[in-house]
Amino acid sequence: MKKNKYSALVKIMLAYFAFLLLGFIIGKAGEKQSLNIESVKNIDVIHAFLIILGRNTLAFIILLTSVILGKKMVYFFYGINGYIIGLTIAKFKSLLFLITILPHGILEMGSFIATGYYLIRFIEELDSKFIKYACISYTGVFVAVFIESFITPKLTLLLFSN
Repeated sequence: MKKNKYSALVKIMLAYFAFLLLGFIIGKAGEKQSLNIESVKNIDVIHAFLIILGRNTLAFIILLTSVILGKKMVYFFYGINGYIIGLTIAKFKSLLFLITILPHGILEMGSFIATGYYLIRFIEELDSKFIKYACISYTGVFVAVFIESFITPKLTLLLFSN
């Protein structure tokens, strides 16, 4: 029986969204936080860009270790990532705040999910196009970091400043 080539993608998405939901539920039961507009107004976007780029690059490298550690590392990565994002979303004062993170969040997670999918294909089939796809995915992560650093704070101020 031939394995469905998208089953890995489905498993990645299930791990991500199941743990996102778990993080959200646990986060809602915990301490509430609200948005501090003053901290958004005073953000140093260059510093934020460098910090976020460093963190996302490290996450990308950790994900790439799946080549050595195996497919389970990919699913573990998405479970942890989903959980952290769920905790973060739970702390929003309003779910309207989701609008501010969607522009970079969709591109960032889409790029990471694509990387995970192609990692699993590489591990299972030694797909020679993996390096090309990894470079394209990292470019998506880089663009998402730019949006998160320079556009998300402006969008936040636009929506939540009085």
